[in-house]
Amino acid sequence: MAGEPIRRLRCCDASACRNAGGIALREALLAARAAAGLGEPALAIRAVGCLRLCGRGPLVAADGPAGIRLWGGVPPPLAEPLLAAVQEAGDADPLAPFLLDLNHPFFRLQKPVVLERCGLVDPDSLDDALAYGAYAQLRRCVPHLPGLRMELPRAWLLLDQWL
Repeated sequence: MAGEPIRRLRCCDASACRNAGGIALREALLAARAAAGLGEPALAIRAVGCLRLCGRGPLVAADGPAGIRLWGGVPPPLAEPLLAAVQEAGDADPLAPFLLDLNHPFFRLQKPVVLERCGLVDPDSLDDALAYGAYAQLRRCVPHLPGLRMELPRAWLLLDQWL
């Protein structure tokens, strides 16, 4: 729906994007969100793994009702206009020079296998990992491995909270 706010910004936290200023950009986006009076429920800003176009970093992806938009090379001083563009979700994008074409063959022809969830999951959030299916196999195996609890008691104390 037009005008509905984007729910999530994914900031690449892989080494190439970090080196290109990704940490500073994410901090600027968090500050711009706070200055705009928006909280976590209105707009989540997450550090995620590689968004796959390292040479154009730092990369920021916006997930919203209109689909996914991806920007590359946005400098931290443009965090406020980026946040405004994300919230408006309209056709006019003041950051058009930074917008990347997700239909480009570089993206369209890729089939991520090993890293299929890379760039989606916040590595610092267990809730985020579980929402994307992490530990699903472990959850299925636990009932069949009662002896494992005796061998790894410390790990099970932690995992029992989430399984």
